[in-house]
Amino acid sequence: PIESELYEKLEIGQLPTEQKLHLKKLLNKYRHIFDWYNDTIGHTNLLQHKIIVEENTLPI
Repeated sequence: PIESELYEKLEIGQLPTEQKLHLKKLLNKYRHIFDWYNDTIGHTNLLQHKIIVEENTLPI
């Protein structure tokens, strides 16, 4: 299971308690696909994309 200190890092926002529990269960179920410690993200040169935005659009 995901360690409790990792849950503390999550900024889930204003969800009802029941939805937070469901979200934590989902994150735990698929924990193997998340980079919880910021040390497993790699890179690839197999894909390139372009994001076209309108002029004067501020970043989100």
